[in-house]
Amino acid sequence: MRVPERPIEIKEQLDQCFDLIDDNKLKEAKAKLKELSNLLGHNDSEIVKANTTIDFIKRVE
Repeated sequence: MRVPERPIEIKEQLDQCFDLIDDNKLKEAKAKLKELSNLLGHNDSEIVKANTTIDFIKRVE
């Protein structure tokens, strides 16, 4: 029996955050990311990935 890595609700919230990043809505993405960081921790791999992506986009613009 295989158990999902994360609860579905958390996975959906992470997906929403990455959708905001893809849509270049970085302010909204950062707010969502802050909520998720409080739940998952700052060192969670998806949190780190999202923060790195946002930082990269900001530097390129």
